[in-house]
This record gives sequence, structure tokens and C-alpha cells, in this order.
Amino acid sequence: MTTAGVQSRTNRTRQHLIRAAESLFVKDGLENVSIKAIIREAGQKNESALQYHFTNREGLIREIQIRRTGQLDAIRQQLLDETLRVNSVPDIRSVCEVIIRTPFLLCRKDTTFRDYLGVFGQRLMTSGEPISRFLAQLKTKNQDQLFNLLRGHLDQLDDRLFAIRHEQMSSWVVLSMSSRAREKKSFQGARAEFFFNDLVDVTEALLLAPVSVKTQQYI
Repeated sequence: MTTAGVQSRTNRTRQHLIRAAESLFVKDGLENVSIKAIIREAGQKNESALQYHFTNREGLIREIQIRRTGQLDAIRQQLLDETLRVNSVPDIRSVCEVIIRTPFLLCRKDTTFRDYLGVFGQRLMTSGEPISRFLAQLKTKNQDQLFNLLRGHLDQLDDRLFAIRHEQMSSWVVLSMSSRAREKKSFQGARAEFFFNDLVDVTEALLLAPVSVKTQQYI
């Protein structure tokens, strides 16, 4: 077999394993799926196939997260570019719309992404890991740009409080979107548009909320 043929076969095997794992995670729950079950679902005879391609189960999960993050990055960059063409310094609501519209559109267009978000969003929320750190590890392409656009409108917050608000915003968006993703047909129709706009409202309000005297005592 030629080198190109070997590479093609390798890529197919990786794709089969990824699709099998995602399917099982959605059906049985992330923590209930074994390596053997993934191998069997992928139609692989060699039980070491997963270890060969991804080292271990966590390596496979990380590869899934990287690929899905790439989907998000592509759509988010497109939405951000469109927003910046209208206004080079978009207001907070416009930036929030970009952040939230990205997974919203993907869930509407791609049911496999919706299923992914329903499973992995919950895992992220219960992992105890800050979302900002998780995104930094995945090397997302436009998070820094969005972060800086928001920071430019919130001079009344010092860096520490802004970082806390930004983490709270990210957590709220992930929690809301992943919960929504577990409902069938939840990104279609007027109810979905209401969900989207209300989530933008709440996110904007969270960032702009005045700092109370009580909070200032602990800053």
C-alpha cells in the first residue's frame, strides 16, 4: 500500500473512532462509555486502535473537543468579521450576540454539534476547570479579540473584577446553551429566537451590572 493509501486508511480509522465515540457519549453518557464499546461501535477488530491513534480515552475526548472548537472558531470569525465591518468598535450587545449566536447557529444547522454541546457542555460545567483556562488550552482563534472588545467598554471594572465577570458570563452561556441543546428541536422557530435574544439580554446585563458597595468592600 502506498504512503498516501496508508494515510487515507489512518484518517478513516480516526474518523470512525471519533464518530463512534460521539454517538455513544450522546446515547449512554460520557462517563459510561468504555474503550471497548468505542472500538466495537467503530467496527475495529484491533483493540489497540484507540490507543494507537489517541493514546487513551482522554486523548480521544480532547481530539473531539479540538475539532468541535474548530467549528466554533470558523463561524465565530465569520460573525465577528461581519460585525466589525458595520462598526469597528461594536457595542457590548453586538459582541455578546457574536459570542452566543455562534453555538446557536451550529446547533441549528448541525444536530451532531447540538448533541456534542449537550454532553460536553455539562462535563465542562462540572469539571471545576475555569472556562477561560479550558479555551486557552484549546487555542481558540478569536477569544482574545472578543475579550478585548468587551474590556474596552468596561473601564469601570478593574482587571480582577472584569476577569470574574467574564468567567461568569462564559459559564452562564455554556450552561444555558448546553441545557437547551438537550431539548429536541430547541433551536428552531420563535421560541428559539426568544431564547437567543433573552440570553443576550441577560449576558449584557451581567457585564454591565453596577458594582455594589458591598461588593466593593471585598475587592
